This record gives sequence, C-alpha cells and structure tokens, in this order.
Amino acid sequence: MLCADLAANWLVRYADGQLARQPTPKEMQDNIEMMLHFRRVERPAAGVYGGLCVAPYHFKHFDELLADIGVSGRRANPLVEKFTPPDAAAYGRFLAAAPAYRAA
Repeated sequence: MLCADLAANWLVRYADGQLARQPTPKEMQDNIEMMLHFRRVERPAAGVYGGLCVAPYHFKHFDELLADIGVSGRRANPLVEKFTPPDAAAYGRFLAAAPAYRAA
C-alpha cells in the first residue's frame, strides 16, 4: 500500500508537471535500465525474481520518488532503514513536508 501511495503521489505530480525534478522520457528510460541492472546484477538475490521483485529495494525506490517530489534530507539513520521494514507513518510525514500540490 505504501509503495502504491508514494507512486500515485509521484504520478499525479508528473502528469501535471509539478515534480520538483521533472524527468524527461530519456531520463525515465535510463532509470528503468539502471534499476533493472541494480536488481539483476548488483543484488544477486534478485535473480530469483528475474529482477522484477521490488520488496527488498523499497528504500532505494522510495528515495527516488521523494527526491523527484521535492522531499530531501529525510533519513535519520540510513543503517536502521536497511534492517527494518518501511515505516508508513514516517513516509506520511515525509509527503506532508513536500511542496504543496495544486490540481490544475
């Protein structure tokens, strides 16, 4: 649910041109290629899923979405995040700190 919520926030802002860092189609394609490489090559356990499983990589994906939205400096302890599940309430606070969104 958390991943879908963050992605929906990103997608709405992208569609309305309101991301703090609005990617070009080429940048998005390059990011897809980078993430596939990351999942398939840099993380051997991902090979079991053909690079399609996102669960072990939520923090990397969430960091990218939040940065595009305009949220920065959110990590209090990155090491703790590596060994704990994502905290939905914390991500709610991160989104609340994002630049205001206005429907066009």
